[in-house]
Amino acid sequence: MVQIKDFETLLEAAHQQPESFRMLFVFAKSALPPEHSEEEAKRFKLGRGGELTPMMCVDKNLDELTDFKALALEAEKVFLDWQMVFSGALPGKVGSPPSKAEIDEALKNMVQAIQFGGDMSGYLIFDKKGNPIRIV
Repeated sequence: MVQIKDFETLLEAAHQQPESFRMLFVFAKSALPPEHSEEEAKRFKLGRGGELTPMMCVDKNLDELTDFKALALEAEKVFLDWQMVFSGALPGKVGSPPSKAEIDEALKNMVQAIQFGGDMSGYLIFDKKGNPIRIV
């Protein structure tokens, strides 16, 4: 079993999976809420707190992913101001990849979890350089 410590080891682990699946990505940024306190502003300035806002999402086959740099460059062509990317995987069934409807539903659930502070324990999160980050 591969210990995932960065995006490249995520791809390595993904290539070892027997079933076909789609990689799911939600690009997000953090901002202060409109009604924030001085204490919240201070914490935000130190890199803590704020609201996460999903900016865009995409699904990919493994053969469409070479490395984090390529994914980040592609994302920046669409939206330059993202700060982190949430990643997940959606398995197929008995050798078939997930359907478009299943992919859309999974991406919708990811976006809602990020937007409304839901359970994000099933996602790996990376900064713009591909380093894993943890949201507490």
